[in-house]
Amino acid sequence: MNWYKKANLSDIDIVDTKIQDKKLNYLSIGHEGEMGEEEDINYLWVFYDGRVLVEPEDWDTAVHDVAFPDLPLGNLYTGRFESGTGKLSILKPSRGASQFREPHKNVLLELYRTFPTIKQIYKF
Repeated sequence: MNWYKKANLSDIDIVDTKIQDKKLNYLSIGHEGEMGEEEDINYLWVFYDGRVLVEPEDWDTAVHDVAFPDLPLGNLYTGRFESGTGKLSILKPSRGASQFREPHKNVLLELYRTFPTIKQIYKF
């Protein structure tokens, strides 16, 4: 990782929705728009085994359970990325110790490597 990537990651606005914006919920990011529009594709992602796995949202893979059927989603960080707006959501795991922790910096760095056009990260 070079210093340039770290500097860009630090420029991303990270929003803790529990503190800053009570009107937003997980469905507010990456769940709207027309599926299949090239410039506004929403992506589903999971952080698994140290890397970010990605599936573009379409009619066949509209939810994480379908896009990643063999993964223990309740134990993983998951979310969506709106390519049109640069907004990314992070949903903490619903089980295990990670549900009580902030996403580790490695998770954020891998997300930035995967989606270098992130402008805002919303933590749920």
